[in-house]
Amino acid sequence: MQGLQALEDAAARWATASHVLHRLAEAHMKNVERVLNNRILRVRAEIDRLQRQLDRYGRCERLEKRIAEAKTELQWLMHLGEEADF
Repeated sequence: MQGLQALEDAAARWATASHVLHRLAEAHMKNVERVLNNRILRVRAEIDRLQRQLDRYGRCERLEKRIAEAKTELQWLMHLGEEADF
């Protein structure tokens, strides 16, 4: 009897938790555009900062590699923004 009651309690908690998670997911989806745009701006700022460092120090493979990675990330983010239905 106790085992059955425990299963019913667990199911009730799951339904409540599921509803809360659903509401959190809805709120998150409303913020996706803002989050994506903020990330794009941060990556662009990082590219600019790294480019200034590269200009200051001359050829540096580590900086060149990081700039290439950041540009790739920026292109990927821009692609996500284009495909999203905002």
